[in-house]
Amino acid sequence: MAELRIAASREGACLIPLDGQAVAEMLEYAAMAEDELAADPDYRAELARWALPGFVRGPVPTGDPPVTRRLGERGRVAAFEPRPQLAVLTTRGDRPVDWLCAGQALERVLLTATAHGLSTSFLNQPLDLRDMRRRSDPRHRRGHPQMIIRLGYGPLVPRAPRRPATDIHHT
Repeated sequence: MAELRIAASREGACLIPLDGQAVAEMLEYAAMAEDELAADPDYRAELARWALPGFVRGPVPTGDPPVTRRLGERGRVAAFEPRPQLAVLTTRGDRPVDWLCAGQALERVLLTATAHGLSTSFLNQPLDLRDMRRRSDPRHRRGHPQMIIRLGYGPLVPRAPRRPATDIHHT
């Protein structure tokens, strides 16, 4: 976790690990946001357009509240730990420059996690709900939440398909 926090800080962001009651509250908040988002047909359509193919998704969690989005293939289930390791990536502000900072920090965190054999997934439902309502988070002493990350060890999944390099046109 220390190396992940350093990775985020190198891009001007902060990675805040959650523990105890904060994990339980975040999981409940993510479950409530997931339920509300699932009721929105436009949101479901957009999610379907951007989701990865089923064969590269991990298994569907067997319990509630979900520790990942319900994007897994039907028939593939797994028991996830009841209290996963969660962390929130924050930035000082919530402007386009901060979003860029968050993206760069997230990339460093994910690469560092991969180097340590960790799997990651995102619980961004609360953030999606906030964005759909065009609300920003109030200034918090630890910054503005940009991503909620679940970290752990999980089964390997096939790689996502990539476009061939010949499909990319240079201008």
